[in-house]
Amino acid sequence: AIAVFVLLIACINFMNLATARAANRAKEVGLRKVSGAYRRDIIGQFYGESALTTLLAVVAALGLVVLLLPAFNTLAAKQIPAAALLGWPFILGLLAITVVTALVAGSYPAVVLSAFEPARVLKGGVAAGARGALFRKVLVIVQFSLSIMLLIGTGVVVRQLGFMRAKDLGYDKEHLVYLPLRGDSAQSYPLLKNELLRDPRVSSVTAMSHPPTSIGSNSWSADWEGKNPNNRALISMTWVDQDYVETMKIPMAAGRPFSREHPADVKGAFLVNEAVVGAMGLAPSEAVGKWFDFQGVKGPIVGVMKNFHFLSVQVAIPPLAVILDPESSSFALVRLGSGDVRASLKQVEAVWRQVNPLYPFEYRFMDDDYDRMYRGYDRMGGILRTFTIMAVFIACLGLFGLASFMAEQRRKEIGVRKVLGASPQGIVVLMSSEFAKWVALANLVAWPAAYLMMRAWLQSFAYRAPIPLWLFAAAGAGALVVALLTVSGQAWRASQTNPATALKYE
Repeated sequence: AIAVFVLLIACINFMNLATARAANRAKEVGLRKVSGAYRRDIIGQFYGESALTTLLAVVAALGLVVLLLPAFNTLAAKQIPAAALLGWPFILGLLAITVVTALVAGSYPAVVLSAFEPARVLKGGVAAGARGALFRKVLVIVQFSLSIMLLIGTGVVVRQLGFMRAKDLGYDKEHLVYLPLRGDSAQSYPLLKNELLRDPRVSSVTAMSHPPTSIGSNSWSADWEGKNPNNRALISMTWVDQDYVETMKIPMAAGRPFSREHPADVKGAFLVNEAVVGAMGLAPSEAVGKWFDFQGVKGPIVGVMKNFHFLSVQVAIPPLAVILDPESSSFALVRLGSGDVRASLKQVEAVWRQVNPLYPFEYRFMDDDYDRMYRGYDRMGGILRTFTIMAVFIACLGLFGLASFMAEQRRKEIGVRKVLGASPQGIVVLMSSEFAKWVALANLVAWPAAYLMMRAWLQSFAYRAPIPLWLFAAAGAGALVVALLTVSGQAWRASQTNPATALKYE
């Protein structure tokens, strides 16, 4: 989508400059028609010019792609080899894009220029007319609308990513490490836990049946005291060891965590989160003590945990029921102390190798897991930033060319104004204000379109940052400032022209 936006902006530049030069080529078209050329010949000529320009651009682009492919692979986390450029799918796709681009870029100039009447243009009639000028304004509005939409989209993505990173997960993920218990290492978990707790650099240890950031098991089979038969809830589940709540540092909404002082908790009681209590239609304090039947275990709810994220932050927190069953452990969770993390981790590794010498020491930090979840959005933000800058730059290139051409076309007008006392600053304001109006209109088009697009994109997130009004104002103001800086240079040069030079043939 971004590539289409950027390519469309470039095509608009080509159309704009081609139609702006229409007045200069009017006599050429008139002479060709007088010499016997049909309209289809003129159309073929201008399509041919567009195709030649596009082909030259493709050759230059392929060279740039080969040079920039390593940087793109790094930015997008891809492994696209340069040899992929020689594959048939790529070649056919490139040919299709080349043909479409040539047709899009050359269509309006070919239609407009081929329609000139020889008698009129050879007598000095105005070839471009008001319609051509209006069309150029519309094209500038469209390309700056696309640029502003990309600016707003980039801002929304960056804000959403920052919002997700700053969101409270419901537990403390810092200094929390989990170790896969593969094969027989699961049976030696009790010994591993005891040995780890001997070290003062280890705060606490527990175990789970699932990775702590990816509890994917769930079922519709839960039953509970006072349940409405029509009330069905999809509830996630995991089995844990003692000290689960304490190690994760999950706040309790009501009741208590699992405790060694209550032996009946083992395979006979539940911890649930607030989402489960909400599905039951109860307050947390009301749910404590109610019997709960799930996964072959029937027993009381002894505690209600505050909602916490055990899946991606992108999704809403599902209901979760936790069963105390140390024998179902597949992952050991170790909370390190606040001291030297590297030294603490080395000590954990030493204990592991002592208890499980036949299994490699594997570990993952909880915060690393969440970083991996965000990497795709990080890449999206990086790609958007890069190509938004490119889109704005290309739009400004077109504006620069159009401003140069219009300054050349208005040389005599500027000369007359200077003779009548106009200042260079006044001429700069006069020329710049026209482009400023176009960019201002582009904002009116881009703002609602960008809002609808980004609101639709944010619907995929259960928790989302609001889209602030200042973001639209900032994107619009930024585009306006860049456009004025682009145009004002040409306007200043035009304002410095000697009136005698511009008017010497009058």
